[in-house]
Amino acid sequence: MRDVDFARTVILLFQVSSEAAMGLMLNRPLPRRSGEPQMYAGGPVPHGVRSLLPEESDPGAARLCPGVWMVSGRTRSPRGRIYVGYTGWTAAQLRQEWMRGLWRVMPGDARAVFDPEPERLWQRLLGR
Repeated sequence: MRDVDFARTVILLFQVSSEAAMGLMLNRPLPRRSGEPQMYAGGPVPHGVRSLLPEESDPGAARLCPGVWMVSGRTRSPRGRIYVGYTGWTAAQLRQEWMRGLWRVMPGDARAVFDPEPERLWQRLLGR
C-alpha cells in the first residue's frame, strides 16, 4: 500500500460489522519516554487508548483471539501493550482494498501480537 500510514503494517482487527471495521497497528512502536512504558501507534485516528493483554486480568477485557484480550485505557500488566489511536474503515472501503489485493488476511495470533521485535513483524509474517 502506498499510503504511508499503512505501508508495511500488521493490523489486528478488533471490531468488524456490516458497516465498519476498527483495528490496531501492531508494529509501530512509538519513541519511548524516560520512565514511561513502551507505547505503540494504534493507527492514524487519534482517539482513545487501548491495551492488549496476554491474559484475562481485567474483568472488562474482551477476548479477541486465543491469548489476546483488549481493555480500554492503559494497562498495568508488564506483559501488556498500550496502543494510542486506532485504524478504521467503512465496510465498503475495506472490501475494496481487499479486492485490490492490498490485504493479506491471517487469523489472530498471540505470538504476532506480543512479538518481541514488532518492527520486523511485517517481514516475518509475509514469509508465512
